[in-house]
Amino acid sequence: MKPRKLMKVSTILSLILLGSSFTLGSNVYAKGGIGGGGGGVVVPATGGGGGTVKPPAKNLVAPVFVPSLANPFPFSGATGFGATGIVQDAVVDKDNLNGHVAGCSGSATIDSKNIVIPCGLIVQMPANTVSWAAYAEPDPLGVIKGLEINVVGNVVGGRYIAALAYISQQSLHGGSGNITNIDYTKGEIIIDGVTTLQINDPNGRFGRAQSPDPRFSVDDQNPTIHSATGYPMCVPRTLTDPTIAGNPDDPLCPQKNRPLAAGGCRNFGQAGFAPPVSGELNVPIAGQTYCSQYVMPAIDGAAEYPLGTKLVQSNAPPFNFKVMIPGTKDPDPRQQAPFEVGDYLAYSGTLLSNGTVSAHTIETNVGIFTQPGTQPSYVSISGFGIGTADPTPASVNGIAQESTNRIHLEASVSDFRTPIDIYYIDEANGGVLPGGIINRWVTPWEMTGECPPANGLPAANGGNAPLAAACNGVTGGISTSLTGPQVQRDRIRAVKSPTGLLNQPSRTVRVMARSLCTPKAAVNNGPGLVDACLATASLPANKVANGLVAGQYLAPVFEYIFPENVKPGDPIIPNDIWHLPFLRFGETNGTPALNPLPW
Repeated sequence: MKPRKLMKVSTILSLILLGSSFTLGSNVYAKGGIGGGGGGVVVPATGGGGGTVKPPAKNLVAPVFVPSLANPFPFSGATGFGATGIVQDAVVDKDNLNGHVAGCSGSATIDSKNIVIPCGLIVQMPANTVSWAAYAEPDPLGVIKGLEINVVGNVVGGRYIAALAYISQQSLHGGSGNITNIDYTKGEIIIDGVTTLQINDPNGRFGRAQSPDPRFSVDDQNPTIHSATGYPMCVPRTLTDPTIAGNPDDPLCPQKNRPLAAGGCRNFGQAGFAPPVSGELNVPIAGQTYCSQYVMPAIDGAAEYPLGTKLVQSNAPPFNFKVMIPGTKDPDPRQQAPFEVGDYLAYSGTLLSNGTVSAHTIETNVGIFTQPGTQPSYVSISGFGIGTADPTPASVNGIAQESTNRIHLEASVSDFRTPIDIYYIDEANGGVLPGGIINRWVTPWEMTGECPPANGLPAANGGNAPLAAACNGVTGGISTSLTGPQVQRDRIRAVKSPTGLLNQPSRTVRVMARSLCTPKAAVNNGPGLVDACLATASLPANKVANGLVAGQYLAPVFEYIFPENVKPGDPIIPNDIWHLPFLRFGETNGTPALNPLPW
């Protein structure tokens, strides 16, 4: 099996006790993957519910119809299982006996129970995605036993065969507190005077390049080290103090991106827009050093969504208040923002033997917004889950089941006015993007109820473009940050999706601002693709914030919602793993279909 390209993920996972640092060999996993992280951290509650989009009606047919995959035939009589426990043993097969594949499949032991790991199973680590061999045979000092593992699969002929696996050490490990000191020479953050955080960042995306164990690193393809709005944060690589004349500044983590409160903190009105339903930004409190809520100006030449007007700044009055003046010390949305002493943050990470927390995810309680309707803007994802899309009232073994085609997702955004859209990442050879993937748009009006067609009809029945300019001629999307109780939060909770929209769920989802790429209106019920647009946005010259693609976030799915038994006492139904095409057929990146099959 070829090593899987990194598809990184950050979520509330992981605690690992390491005795010393090490570097994984080059054969463990391939660099330069397509990225993707959940970005979830343990954050104290800061607001109420509400502001959640829902489909306008049940049983609507979506503009994109994907058929459900057929049930396996003949069926083996499998039953579903899930197990969470401590890894007692993890091995990789050395031969091809009993349908196993040498060097690819293997087994895990949990609570003295042997669980078959098929070839093609991908292990989701806290911030990386690796093959079973990459996890079970690291070199030279990787910790394997004693970690927490969660597996989902089916019992087939008495054998427990896994299909999905998630590995950490303590899945809810995390903490929060105020920054009391920053050691710029070590790239360390001190929390409440006692806890030391060091960002696990092998490539130096958010600060100094350092990592005791790359398996538990940040997701450096997404802003997993971020503010409450998803804006990427960083630890400067040089000593930064604005009170010292001529003090060195880190150009990738500039001090000007944390403006002083004494100079005024730019709000929505000053950015040229009426505040959202949640209200205008608050003024700094007495004694506050840095702005904790502010709006960055647009960069010169940025296109303003949805009209595409270019914002231009002159070097003489009258200045355009929406645009930063070139060459000044205005905050620059193309670069990250530094942490400062006094910031409150929440983190998730791994615990090293010296007591340092090697963080893979940090969220700080700072509201850094970008000029509404412009790029770059930033997005991060917290919790989300999708149904496996079994459409029948009875399982393949004839037992009644409860099954819903649904999705729930929360995202934080730095642009409160621009809708965001969700895409499934489908495998298709010959696609525009690397690996042949296609972005399947799953948030039309039939799904979200937002940006309704002017005539109120579904696309399948002659629905036309919405009237609201903010929709940019396309229905759907999510914009609860504008209408909900939290200015940075976009939410969807759809318990009954349109027919055919969510069938054949993907391994990853993409959330993207329409100011980056607007989904094309469906033609003849075809898909609304953004592949070519995203390929352009992903070019090295167009990346920002030390190598990030602005306006989008790509994340593997950590929660698949499988069908459940209806009546207690019935035989246990199987997990419909065969409805997940990336497990049934393999992937274009070289990951094979599961072998042996868990059904």
